[in-house]
Amino acid sequence: MTARAWAAAARGRLATGDAPALASARNAAALGAPLRRAFRGTTELSQDGAALAPVGQLWAGPDDVFVLRRAGGLRPGAAPAPDLLEVRRAPMGELVAAVPGVPPTGGGRLDPVLAAGHLVVPFTDRLEGWALTGPQAGTRAWSRPIEAGAGALIAGPTPVHEVRGAGAVVVVLTGRNDLAGVDAATGQVRWRRALPRRALGGLQARDGVVLALSSTPAAIDAFRAHDGQPLWSVEPEEGAATSRLSSPCWLSATTFLWVQDGMRLVALDVTSGKRRYTVAADAGVWFVGLVPGPDGSAFAARTQGGDGQGLRVHEAAAGQELWRDNGFGAARPGQKPPAEGARPSLDAVVLGEDTLYSFRTVGGRLELWAQELRLGKLAWTWQSPRGSTGAHVMVETPTAVIVPRHGGFGQRVTVNVLARGTGKVVETHQVPGRRLLGEGAAARDGVLVLATDRGVTGLAALDEAALDEETISQALALAAAPDDARARARLAGLLELAGRGKDAAALLSGGILAEGVRLAAFDRMFATLAALSESAAEASPLQLDAHRMPRPPEIDGELSDWWRPWSSFELKGPGFIHPIQAPPTSSPGRWSGDEDLSAVLHMGWDERNFYFALDVNDTNLRPYDSEAERWIGDCLLIAIDTMGNGGDVVMGDDVLLSLALTLPKKKDDEDEDEQQADQERSRPEGTYFVRRKDDGSGAVYEAAIPWGIFIKNGVPIDPEQGPAPGFSFGLNLVLTDDDGERGDAEGGPRGATKTLQLTPGVLLHEEKSRLWQGYIPGRFARITLR
Repeated sequence: MTARAWAAAARGRLATGDAPALASARNAAALGAPLRRAFRGTTELSQDGAALAPVGQLWAGPDDVFVLRRAGGLRPGAAPAPDLLEVRRAPMGELVAAVPGVPPTGGGRLDPVLAAGHLVVPFTDRLEGWALTGPQAGTRAWSRPIEAGAGALIAGPTPVHEVRGAGAVVVVLTGRNDLAGVDAATGQVRWRRALPRRALGGLQARDGVVLALSSTPAAIDAFRAHDGQPLWSVEPEEGAATSRLSSPCWLSATTFLWVQDGMRLVALDVTSGKRRYTVAADAGVWFVGLVPGPDGSAFAARTQGGDGQGLRVHEAAAGQELWRDNGFGAARPGQKPPAEGARPSLDAVVLGEDTLYSFRTVGGRLELWAQELRLGKLAWTWQSPRGSTGAHVMVETPTAVIVPRHGGFGQRVTVNVLARGTGKVVETHQVPGRRLLGEGAAARDGVLVLATDRGVTGLAALDEAALDEETISQALALAAAPDDARARARLAGLLELAGRGKDAAALLSGGILAEGVRLAAFDRMFATLAALSESAAEASPLQLDAHRMPRPPEIDGELSDWWRPWSSFELKGPGFIHPIQAPPTSSPGRWSGDEDLSAVLHMGWDERNFYFALDVNDTNLRPYDSEAERWIGDCLLIAIDTMGNGGDVVMGDDVLLSLALTLPKKKDDEDEDEQQADQERSRPEGTYFVRRKDDGSGAVYEAAIPWGIFIKNGVPIDPEQGPAPGFSFGLNLVLTDDDGERGDAEGGPRGATKTLQLTPGVLLHEEKSRLWQGYIPGRFARITLR
């Protein structure tokens, strides 16, 4: 069955017109093997990375939008920085809007909401609406302060306590237990109403109806979303002042479900407020969670009893039990539950279109079970690879079940694509990072978006004909508007998807070098180009030859005596420039041309040393402060993978040297002798020299690195004869660039904001302590001796 036919069939089965289920079907309809990378962001070096954020009423907004939350983090001696929300669009990961100053989410109740073509972002004292479509896309359309209210009951400490979307209205629960309905398109407050009891169970909203939940005693008050008019109330049962409502969820637009006191399931008709049915738990068993099916026809209830965890599956119309599972397998009503060996732990449950999926730990190893939703019959099981860990995330598509898993030490997140009918592994993909963040993974408009501690990646199924057609259309659009940076970035993404990474990079470089390009467009293209450079370095590391030299050069900063053009390699153009990462609200480092930062690399070797000289163009040289916590000044980092064995993390054979014009160290006179002794002890073997050019256009860095350094790290090189021709190793050169053009709001210089790199293999954060976090030997240039 084709993806389009599957989606049409899914729509036909959804007799209630259930919007979330329809949106889910549309988003996953085109996903399936073979998958190919649709986009990739630059490698993240923050402590937390960009987390894929949950978004309320996601089905009501554009299908292609996803939201990332970047934690502002902490700086020594400073208050916690606010978060930044990035709204991006599939299939290329294009940035639509960046919302600064967002307070950290608390319990999921201050997550953004999509409604009426806007992203409504809650702050503690106001709401902001950001336009996602039309000519104002990416800008703040409105801002609305929210007063705490005058109610006598307290729901929370801030004016904005919880936010939910209900059609074109966003409903706010204030700290004083009031409800306010805000128009998502204009920010106008349509209505306001005090609640009769504290809504400590939170808000639920769907298709124009808002439910305010009292968790203890169990009660619900319903209101019409567009004008706040009361609809009905479910009062606490007589004498049940301590009754408790938990695990609330929507089965469909007309049915609401919750657990009463852990002992009963209660289904409510939302149109009338009348109970449809209740289902009692068995003696000694508690209901501990509910999982609704995507089309509202069935649900699963998680249970806990004296014999451990289990689940019960019910049809939704009357609550009739279909089957139950005690961890060993399904049993129909009246059948004896199976039992064999140690009980598997039931870790997570997901209901698909016609299948119940459950993650279980069996004998210490994670398994994914697929059971028929109506009968419980086991269709297949899949064992997670040993060493993989993490959140239980999966995406069901027309033909596949996609399961991303955390990697172990030194391993990447692995995306496992399983055949939907058999559970057999069809293909696997590795993406940068070892941990999934936030929601981890989500399907958005036919793209699987994955957020890890190393950045964001999108995978999509490749339709060659559709890709060619879209590429031609986008090329014509760019030809008609050559200054349109978004069109240029989209075309570059399409070219990369088609395997034309070099053409994509050239297209972006041309846009960056164009006259009159706006800063926002410049930054957008530069970030995309940096991601392309990283991808290219991973797919095909740079290969360079170093030729044997008849006589050793003088390491004195003079190049004319021995460097020859055939030994040189140019590091010119924006493709060799990479940002030094900073908090998300900091402005990026910007490159203004080859005179700002570029270089020519010369290399050679003999039986004693590997030689290189880096002839740097940089009109603003600044001395390096080796004692600063940030990268203050210009410094050359020399990274060597002596074994040439690559990898994603630093290994024992990797060497890192530095060379710079430095500031005097801040020591007392009495410590000067000890300081000089420390410098001598830490000085590496070899000869190193750096000199400013006489014409002020930059500097020359030279080095003679002895093969003895390689030998000490286990490389089998003859100490007398040196390496044989054909020997290869990894090399990266990273030059920090501090132009001193701005200070930091916290006081003191900000320092270097960008680097010149031979390859993007040593990515830097502004904090030096994170140096090894971005050390990726697998991306180093491969130097072969000739």
